[in-house]
Amino acid sequence: TMRLSWTLSVERRGAGPAEVARVGIVGAALTHIIFVPGNPGVASYYTSTAEMLAERLGATAAVVGYLGHGSAPLEPPMAAYGLEAQCEHVHRFFEGEVAKLKAGAEEWGGEAR
Repeated sequence: TMRLSWTLSVERRGAGPAEVARVGIVGAALTHIIFVPGNPGVASYYTSTAEMLAERLGATAAVVGYLGHGSAPLEPPMAAYGLEAQCEHVHRFFEGEVAKLKAGAEEWGGEAR
């Protein structure tokens, strides 16, 4: 049987910490969705949308929050990040997710596609 699971964590890729929500169906070969939010740039704000997409598509999803945005303060003192830093952050996150998929990461208990 398939079961939907999700995690919320703080990851660091480059300039600073960012909230990341991961949802997916554990135990199946899956498609992976990378969700880049609008405003607000808080990953946890989009977990219900990511859950719905993952469930309906039989997929996993990663929602990447923007640097310095989160449901709780991520790093005191809070830093201000410009557009270039935010774009670089999302780019690095995307590259990291693609690398995991190419390496056949089995983070969700299935075979990555």
